[in-house]
Amino acid sequence: MVAVVGMVSLGLKLAAQAQPIKALQAVVRRVRSVSMALVAVVVVLLRLAQMAELTLALVSARAATVSRHQSQAHRLLTLAAAAA
Repeated sequence: MVAVVGMVSLGLKLAAQAQPIKALQAVVRRVRSVSMALVAVVVVLLRLAQMAELTLALVSARAATVSRHQSQAHRLLTLAAAAA
């Protein structure tokens, strides 16, 4: 079990550096049994999925902010045109 924790730690460190393939390769190369490899790979894949989900949420939030600013600018232009 300690080996699995070590492999997962290594995999997460590499995954955080945006190297998912290297992370999975490093995990699989260093474990001695298939079951440990599977556990470690699943944990690393779950972490990568979380990172992707976070990235998607950040992009979505940014798009919403841009959309909100565009909407406000449109309203201001409409008011300015009406006042002119």
